[in-house]
Amino acid sequence: MTLFRRSVNKEIDALASGPPLDPNWAEHPDGGFHSFTEIDPDELGLNKASGVFVLWHGGLRPEWVYVARSDNIAKTLYALADNNDVMSYDQPNKLSATWSLVRREYQDGVVKYLTTMLAPLVDNPAAAKGDAKPIPVLPPGVKREKD
Repeated sequence: MTLFRRSVNKEIDALASGPPLDPNWAEHPDGGFHSFTEIDPDELGLNKASGVFVLWHGGLRPEWVYVARSDNIAKTLYALADNNDVMSYDQPNKLSATWSLVRREYQDGVVKYLTTMLAPLVDNPAAAKGDAKPIPVLPPGVKREKD
């Protein structure tokens, strides 16, 4: 087992020291991102889907609201719809949502990086736990500049 762990650790080290990756954030089929209050996570195939997700609100002063990882994104998004801290940011500018099916071994590092970079308004205590190395990724809506 140790051989596999070392291989993953080397891969994480390489990702953590490299340029931000594009995690291919999920977009609405019509363009842009999904409205958090209008999506059906089960219909989108997120039941038992593992990955990282981000919530934010737009408007004149857009702000990042929540960043997390989940082994069942649908279940977690349903739970957040009942979270008063998160939902307090739904008015007057609706919350937007996106996710990426990041491999499980990289999720904690991606969440740690995004939490540090985006400083979401609602604290996610799980984001700071552990000693995961931050893995740089492009935030939702940011595209890599072409050379």
